[in-house]
Amino acid sequence: MPMQPPHRRPYRITPALPLWISLLALAGCAQPPTYTAVNHQRVVPLAASDVWRRLHAFLQDQGISVVSEDAAAGVIDARQAASGKGLLASYADCGGGIDLMHALQRQTMDLTILVKPGQDGAQVTANAAFSQTLRSRRAGALTVACHSNGVLENAVLNVASGQPMEAAVVPQ
Repeated sequence: MPMQPPHRRPYRITPALPLWISLLALAGCAQPPTYTAVNHQRVVPLAASDVWRRLHAFLQDQGISVVSEDAAAGVIDARQAASGKGLLASYADCGGGIDLMHALQRQTMDLTILVKPGQDGAQVTANAAFSQTLRSRRAGALTVACHSNGVLENAVLNVASGQPMEAAVVPQ
């Protein structure tokens, strides 16, 4: 006597299955940040002391706090941080797309400016680092690096070069 195949139940699609598939598809749509080559350095025709004074005025005007400075070494360390979204929109690319798994908690910008005196002026270097902290229920806090688009560095170098402060203002 031949064996009969076991009885199989028909597949049922639960009403929630299409919703879960859609959410998983959307969660995978996040795009990584775009890399942009940034000019970090410029020799400017002003004395280092004039550059130093102009940079301090620029940082104050932009709401960027000086964390530490060493005039003898020519180093200014500055920082700006904000809760939620908006701080980095003009400065950096943190990636895009839809991320349903994380909520944006904080955005941070760290800026180091080096001013070295020279014969024909000063050499100015601006290095900016950007990050955002995301929070999820399961994974906790996650800090992600963002890529600079060069806007902040260019503004710093323009101010250091002697351009009017209004021409170097970073768009908000």
